[in-house]
Amino acid sequence: MTTNNTNQHATSIALEELDQKLGSSITKICDDHQALKNRHKDIIDRQEALAHKHGGEHAKPSDIICLNVRVTELFVRRDTLTVVKGSRLEALLSGRWENQLPRDESERVFMDVDPAMFKKILEYLYIMKIADDTPPLPEVVNEDKEAFDVYMEFFKLRTNVSSEAASTQTDSICYYGREGNEGHDDQNEARSRCHRARA
Repeated sequence: MTTNNTNQHATSIALEELDQKLGSSITKICDDHQALKNRHKDIIDRQEALAHKHGGEHAKPSDIICLNVRVTELFVRRDTLTVVKGSRLEALLSGRWENQLPRDESERVFMDVDPAMFKKILEYLYIMKIADDTPPLPEVVNEDKEAFDVYMEFFKLRTNVSSEAASTQTDSICYYGREGNEGHDDQNEARSRCHRARA
């Protein structure tokens, strides 16, 4: 066998080995991909089962959620509250625990958090929903920064930011405080939509 033939044979063997390694790598990638798809499907199935079990199978992103935040009444779209996937707000208000949520006598979801801080969080979530990139945190006065950071951490809003958070700018946070008469017509409309959603 000539030197040239020997080199060709060695090259052929090396190519076959590379081809086998490549085939093995592709097979592993395909298997891993299928395992992830199966895991994702299992998670979705479990979420749907929870929603069905706890009364949220008909929950829609456009639902208006009626909140009682320490006596301050707020109305917020579900897709605003759940924009950060993996957050505590998304888990609680996605519909998977709909009939397990604490409610007051008017069927508003009760939240024992500071209303002013929560409004700041709602503003942040709304901007996140309509923005292309993750927005900066809202401005808070120095004496409130520590408390605001605690709330952000508690609701797990610093991580797992959804890349599918875009929405139209015609959507609204749709919240109001009970004090004062500003935006009275909008408040009545939000209240009416809330009652229709309950019916």
